[in-house]
Amino acid sequence: MLAECEAPTKIQASAEHLPLRADSYDAVLCCRLLHHLSADARRQVVEELCRVSRGLVIASFWDATSWHALRRRLGLRRGAHPSSRRAVSRRELQADFEAAGATVLGHASSLRFVSPQTFLAARVHGS
Repeated sequence: MLAECEAPTKIQASAEHLPLRADSYDAVLCCRLLHHLSADARRQVVEELCRVSRGLVIASFWDATSWHALRRRLGLRRGAHPSSRRAVSRRELQADFEAAGATVLGHASSLRFVSPQTFLAARVHGS
């Protein structure tokens, strides 16, 4: 992906330790990552996203209230491999953002309960 990027500045780094100054961006977008992380790694990434944003953080996650997550909890569907997606409850993710100094503004998904992909918007405190 970096090879295809036409941006003048390209950064390759761990999302848990972003090589960026605090308050570097007005908004930060994180798609299709959080639901692949352990709870501890997810909290670290959320903290980093909030640290580098001076305004909004928009992040996607695999919603624990989706049909896919329910099927997995009931044992009707297994993950493809040990690092497959982990469903995250909205309450749990909200706690992660609040601990990182942000307020969750809301959630949106294309088809609630059907689509596992859900987006969250949060405002970093002080912005």
